[in-house]
Amino acid sequence: MTNLSNYVNLSPVNVPELNLAKNAEIQNFGQGSGMLGIPGDYTPPSRFVRVALFSHWASAGTTASETVNAGFHVLNTFDIFKGAVRSNNTAGSEMDVTEWAVAHDRTNLKTYVRTYGGLTIQMVDLKKIDFNQPGFRQIALDNTFDPAEITSTATALTVK
Repeated sequence: MTNLSNYVNLSPVNVPELNLAKNAEIQNFGQGSGMLGIPGDYTPPSRFVRVALFSHWASAGTTASETVNAGFHVLNTFDIFKGAVRSNNTAGSEMDVTEWAVAHDRTNLKTYVRTYGGLTIQMVDLKKIDFNQPGFRQIALDNTFDPAEITSTATALTVK
C-alpha cells in the first residue's frame, strides 16, 4: 500500500499541454498520457499497482455480463506469456506464465475462467451444482486454441 503513494499522480485522464513560454507549447504524447510512469514490469509490486489503479478506473458495467467482460479486460493487462519471465537458474527451463484467469459473479453465483491455451471464456453456474452431494468434483477446461473461421461472413461495405 505504501508503494501506491509513488503513483498518486497517475490518472486515466490525459494530461493537458504545457505552456513554457510565449509560443512554446508542449503537447502530451497522446492517449494514455495520464498514466505516464505506471510500472510495466512483471514484478509483484508493479502488478499490484496496476491492478489497484486499473480496477479503480474501470468503467462499471450496467449488467453482470458487461462487468465480467470489463474484469477480463483488466485481467488481460497482467497476462504473462510464455518466455516473458524466466528463471535465472542454470537450466533456464523455469518460466512464469499466466495459466488461467478467473472472474466471479457473486450476485449470480457464476465463475468464469479463461485458460492460456484456449482464450475462450468458460463459465460454471454454481447454482446448478448440488453441494449436498459429498465429495469433490472436477471440470475439464477447454485449453485448445480454436479460432472461429469467419471469412464467409464478409459483406460488401456500403458508404453513406
